[in-house]
Amino acid sequence: MKEIEGISISDGLKYCGSQKAFEKFLTSFYNFIDSKSAEIEDAYNRGDISFYTTKVHALKSSSRIIGAKELSSLAESLEKAGNGGDQAFIDANTADLLTLYRSYKDKMAEYIGGSQAGSQSDASDKKPLPQDVLTEITNAMKELISFEDYDSVEMAIKDLKQYQLTDAQQETLDVIDMELKQLNWDKLGKLIKALVT
Repeated sequence: MKEIEGISISDGLKYCGSQKAFEKFLTSFYNFIDSKSAEIEDAYNRGDISFYTTKVHALKSSSRIIGAKELSSLAESLEKAGNGGDQAFIDANTADLLTLYRSYKDKMAEYIGGSQAGSQSDASDKKPLPQDVLTEITNAMKELISFEDYDSVEMAIKDLKQYQLTDAQQETLDVIDMELKQLNWDKLGKLIKALVT
């Protein structure tokens, strides 16, 4: 794999578990830079600190997954500021966060460019995800999580990946995959709920 400025490949491989998974997370992260940075900026401009904090928390997790340590650290600091009501810190650092986050668009462009076409064609071959199937699989996942049944949850994730997913569902499923690999059972239940909302 090529070195990408601002990304630790060793950390990314550690968190993702394999090169294939790491490449998938890199592509997902890259694809969401524009929309997710806009959400953070819009929440800040509207003064919606609750939503802002939720979004920087998600950025903290997704950037950690790919080994973007500086970005993850800054997002974590802003998450703490949001939870603690530290508006001054948020005001002083949000622009830096957005600049750093958006800089990854250029940093990753060359690497991601070669893999985008294949991922798009794969998605077009998948069937739409019926609501009843989504409900059935997510209900099963909730039960399996309560028993900490790793293999069965992993199989359920693979089942969902056979279908066409919305951008939000795909992003959430990527994070679920990562949290499962880290055995973060307490976080998985909340993430499962996000798949159906």
